[in-house]
Amino acid sequence: MTGKPFQVDEPQGLPSAEGCVPSEVLNFVAIQTEFLNSTSGTIINSCRSIEGTYIDLWKEVQADKNKQIWAVGPLNTEAVDDGRNTNSQHKCLEWLDKQDPKSVLYVSFGTTTSLTNQQIKELAIGLEQSRQKFIWVLRDADKGDIFTDLQEGMVASSTIAEAVKKLMASREGEEMRKRAEELGGATRKAVEEGGVSRMELNSFIAHITR
Repeated sequence: MTGKPFQVDEPQGLPSAEGCVPSEVLNFVAIQTEFLNSTSGTIINSCRSIEGTYIDLWKEVQADKNKQIWAVGPLNTEAVDDGRNTNSQHKCLEWLDKQDPKSVLYVSFGTTTSLTNQQIKELAIGLEQSRQKFIWVLRDADKGDIFTDLQEGMVASSTIAEAVKKLMASREGEEMRKRAEELGGATRKAVEEGGVSRMELNSFIAHITR
């Protein structure tokens, strides 16, 4: 997609963002705000190959147009040895090697999102009801249920099951997975020598060493 984003109506019924960020983080951000006026720019873990339009829009709305935005991401594309030739391969990978290509859903919410016990339960039931193969990474941090009172915006297991089946067993889902694969390729190329993110990183280094 090129050009500026088109106007859309505000989505209804979305889960609240309240409680997603710990108060300690919000307080830290508030303390840092007073120092923003003295900065030369912002480094973001993003990629212009995917979000270039929005990065440019962000720069346009900045009060100081001279401040730079360096999109140097993604920062976690390092290839990992799959362990095929060793005895230390995880049993999940052994199982995965036996599955048909593109037949398994990988489920992970990263390191910045925590789930309640009820959310974990609904997700587990939904994945099971979908009858699709999956690998789910569940962190120890999610097992403590630190948001016991945060139940707003709960997604039902039936909704999860339908979404998974749509993604893994439909023509529309096939197109979505194809698009995701293309975006993955674009991000990997971005951090290679001569890639757009590598050039942004070189620009940042040149700026701070001038």
